[in-house]
Amino acid sequence: MQPNYYRVIKKATSFSGLDMISHAYGQIAGVEVVGFYLWLITEANAQAFNSEIRTPISRLQNAFNTTGTKNVNVPDWIYKTIGKLESLGLVRTFFSQEKSEMTFWIVEPLGWKEFNQKKHFKEKLIESMGKLEYDRNCLSFEQIDNIQFDNALEITANFEANFTSKQDCLSFSFDFEAFHKQLVKQNLFVSFNQKTKAVINGYFEKYQITLEGILECVIPSVVNDEVDLELLQKLLEQLVKNNTAPIVDTVINDRNFFYDNQNLATETKDAISRCHLEYNAEKYLFLLYGKVENEQLDLIRRLRQEFGIADKVINLIVDFSFWKNNSMWREQYILKIAESVERYRSHNNYQATLDNFIRASSLAKKQRTKTKIEKSEPETSAAPVNETDDVNYFLNRIKAINKKNRENGKHKR
Repeated sequence: MQPNYYRVIKKATSFSGLDMISHAYGQIAGVEVVGFYLWLITEANAQAFNSEIRTPISRLQNAFNTTGTKNVNVPDWIYKTIGKLESLGLVRTFFSQEKSEMTFWIVEPLGWKEFNQKKHFKEKLIESMGKLEYDRNCLSFEQIDNIQFDNALEITANFEANFTSKQDCLSFSFDFEAFHKQLVKQNLFVSFNQKTKAVINGYFEKYQITLEGILECVIPSVVNDEVDLELLQKLLEQLVKNNTAPIVDTVINDRNFFYDNQNLATETKDAISRCHLEYNAEKYLFLLYGKVENEQLDLIRRLRQEFGIADKVINLIVDFSFWKNNSMWREQYILKIAESVERYRSHNNYQATLDNFIRASSLAKKQRTKTKIEKSEPETSAAPVNETDDVNYFLNRIKAINKKNRENGKHKR
């Protein structure tokens, strides 16, 4: 199934890098690709004036129709052309199954300096236009900022997928030739259009799904010798969840990773740490809570950009907050801990942050036990009785621990 709608968006109201399109990108990709890129820009402008009206996919199906007959599907050459624009970094493509919508995000061309810093771009340009013409172009191009796009599964092709010295056709990192052989063994003779290939390749690259795993999803999605793309995506999503579920369940259910780390099985500790280290913060958040809200994504971006905290440490903080607050999302709690991470400069130090969590949790546990035994009024350093006190107690313990470590270091010297 193809999407029912599409949209084209771009960052700038007008692009200042069109000279780069004709003098650099166009030399590599050809006139047809450049023409389609310029059409996307005008389409983005048109859609911007009608932002409340969704654009049906039929417009894209028939935009370049020269035969007079209406197309049922988007022509393959359009997907191929978009794939080349993706590989050149001029378009980023996102597919929303929920909205049944394909989004093409137009990226402004790189400046001449940045373009030539990409070795494969430079080599392909020289190969396409010759050294003499290339030297003539080395004088007058300005740097232009790039943009970022979050959310959804990105299925953008890389450069090598379309532009190598020996191959100019659309290709993917997933081995579709070997995959077809496996399908034939199952008496399935199915051909994949470019969109289906892009979806399969996207899951293969981003989630490292094996050929066998993808085969398990494709076989039940074949209906009348055609792939039901909507069903295939659901099966792929479920496969990703199943592959990550055991390790995520370990993280969610074992709060002793912080509270009783010393007595926890090494295998369990390693599994939890791998989860922290291997997943980006957005995906880890989704696996932990089952869904992701916009305010959660905003906080993740803030931790990453404003505080400069690495994803592996963000995952550690989010996990600690998860069990500390009975699976509830507590933004201020997370920010307090992020401030302590920034203060003690452990932005990228996973082990140091983990050690601090473990020490503080252990001390908090001992203090609570002592308080219960004494049945006395809590002192200033006593165990916290509410969330705010809990955060302050944690920060004070970290401060005391670091102070003690510094003093011990002085005595040793």
